[in-house]
Amino acid sequence: MDSVFLYSGYVMDKLKKQIEDMLSAFWDERALVGDTSQQGEVGIESVIVPLDSFSAVEILAELDAFLGVHTPDSVIKNGGYTTKEEFVNNLSDQVMCFLVSIDHE
Repeated sequence: MDSVFLYSGYVMDKLKKQIEDMLSAFWDERALVGDTSQQGEVGIESVIVPLDSFSAVEILAELDAFLGVHTPDSVIKNGGYTTKEEFVNNLSDQVMCFLVSIDHE
């Protein structure tokens, strides 16, 4: 994609879904399971170590290549993300807001 131009809700929805899929795969590849030896029975979400903001910045290079624009570090939430859902939802929303802002320049 040479540049991003968002003219319709359909295009925006499709693009957001692709970004969410990338973010989800990124989380799955980098999720770390914490030490559960002292915890007894726990759900899988409670053993995932949060993704810090420094690690989250790594996804920006992939997004830049996909989108054809430089995505600023400011789209990453300070302090990182505690769940996959938070990571995917928050970061995809921030990226979409950024794309809309450059489309209207």
